Amino acid sequence: MARLNIGGVAVHPYNQGGYGTPQSRTRTKTSLPLAYMPRLHRLLAAAARRGRIGGGKGIWVTEFGFQTRPPDPLGVSLDAQARYINESDRLFYADRRIKSVAQYELTDVPQRDQFNTGLRLLRPGAQKPAYAAYRMPIVVTKGSSANSVEVYGQARPARLIGGATRVAVQMQVAGVFTTIAQPLTNSRGIFRVNLSQSGAAGARWRLVWQDPTTAQLLMSREAVAGKPLKYRRG
Repeated sequence: MARLNIGGVAVHPYNQGGYGTPQSRTRTKTSLPLAYMPRLHRLLAAAARRGRIGGGKGIWVTEFGFQTRPPDPLGVSLDAQARYINESDRLFYADRRIKSVAQYELTDVPQRDQFNTGLRLLRPGAQKPAYAAYRMPIVVTKGSSANSVEVYGQARPARLIGGATRVAVQMQVAGVFTTIAQPLTNSRGIFRVNLSQSGAAGARWRLVWQDPTTAQLLMSREAVAGKPLKYRRG
């Protein structure tokens, strides 16, 4: 068979209906929700072994999101959506094959029975918690002890101004958020840092970043440490 002239694969790795969590299970062997992206890795590897495609082809997530309640009665809560899109970004970030991820949608649609995965509700100016969470992602995962965590984050608007930037990582101590670290991001505004602080795994965390072009302070959602996020096997 002739080799396919492709540059990569574009996918929409929704859980069924855009519901569930980033770690939701599937009972089928042929579906491709977020947690099962290794299935696509294996498919690409098999196609390369058989000479159908070149090796090392990338993956572009050209559409992804979580439906919310409201407006969808079956959707996840607004706060859960904010957390899930951050956790999904963390999973995608660890996957070297994934070249880009596109959030779908920006604003919900009028029809409740269609996808309502937006960062905004339909009524004008009604931002979901996911709006701020998408702008400043944060995921905190537990380390080897109660005093250690990994903090992953991004100042997404920093991509527009180019170059690395510093983000304040803050931990809540005695009810007050205190800056613990100011890591330097990559050119996309992304960073990942391991921190050791008393009670870190049980604390609340947030990110703060000042846009140098407008002096506006942007803040992430507040996050608590969870288990490390990994793809599922199978």
